[in-house]
Amino acid sequence: LIPKINSIFLSHAHLDHSGYLPFLVKNGFNGKIFCTKPTRDTIQLLLSDAARIGKEEGTAIYNSADVLKTISLVEIVEYEKEQNISKNISFKFFNAGHIIGAAMILLNINRKKILYTGDFNTRETNVLLSAKNFTEKDKFDCLIMESTYGNRISLPSLKNSSKELADLINETVSKGGRVLIPVFAVGRAQEIMFFLENYLRSGYLNKLNVFLDGMLIRANRICRHNVIYLKPEIINRILIADDDPFKSEFMQKSKTIHKRDVLSKENAVILATSGMLTAGPSLTYLKLLAPDPLNAIVLVGFQVKGSLGRELIGGIKTIMIREEEIPVNAKIAHIPFSAHSDFHDLINFAKAFRSKKIFLVHGEEEAILELGKSLKKNTKANIIQPELCKEYLI
Repeated sequence: LIPKINSIFLSHAHLDHSGYLPFLVKNGFNGKIFCTKPTRDTIQLLLSDAARIGKEEGTAIYNSADVLKTISLVEIVEYEKEQNISKNISFKFFNAGHIIGAAMILLNINRKKILYTGDFNTRETNVLLSAKNFTEKDKFDCLIMESTYGNRISLPSLKNSSKELADLINETVSKGGRVLIPVFAVGRAQEIMFFLENYLRSGYLNKLNVFLDGMLIRANRICRHNVIYLKPEIINRILIADDDPFKSEFMQKSKTIHKRDVLSKENAVILATSGMLTAGPSLTYLKLLAPDPLNAIVLVGFQVKGSLGRELIGGIKTIMIREEEIPVNAKIAHIPFSAHSDFHDLINFAKAFRSKKIFLVHGEEEAILELGKSLKKNTKANIIQPELCKEYLI
């Protein structure tokens, strides 16, 4: 089956969307992979790291050579520029507002229009514009929509989340504690960096020692090299004002393996990958900081079921890190800086197009079920919760 696939349309770089690509290539895929330039640059970073970790842990399903071949198959796509791949099939990418380079993908197949949202955010963030604002004139025969927050009625505004996080940081460091913020290298890392810089400049945050660690440092370079995909004010800061927020005077890098340079500093706030505490330096910091009740661990992104981040939010008091039992006495907080649309955003987005069929994907079972029930009440569409390995007629 894999060698028969002609094309792959990649919405964005996060590994839950891109992580299987080298496996497909290893097993015979030799077609084109369509994505934006920031996505191409980012998957090269993320997939190479995944191959390295797999090799070290003995769980690899592909190697670095497979990653290089995958990158060689990429064809760069620009937003809102229609491309034909055959006589009866064309496609167009639109800004999805999720992370840099993320795209919603419109397929036109035999005059049937299918919109795949990928992960999308209808709200503007610190560094990204909101997703493409379609109108009622944009009619789609079929909508394939994410449902990550299908059971989350509303998410806090960026302003409210920022103030809540700033207050927690001030409270923690005033008592002599340190703050760990696990972040995704692409997306949440840049949002939190921008927030910290703004609040430090304004004086709302007390003087801090902000440390960056992990893959986010290389991800920042990708953002800088693809600055035209960011908000106009960020573009102006980097290209015109020589005021690069990704090289902020308020940020510094950890320089030691055992993190002694970080832990020796008072008023320390640490941004480290990975965002769900599944790997990377964030685990090292968690091991060192979790036992102390003066410290705080702040989760700012979505935490999938089974992840250590999700368990911490659930109130677990003892965790295992690298075969060592660690007590959790630090304060655990979940302050969403979401890159996804919430329940109301999803409903309003779906209602606008009067699609005949809506497929709900990319969500935990309860989220998909809750969103599906509401869409059945609010639209006339056939709501489908697709099953794995089952074929559907559009």
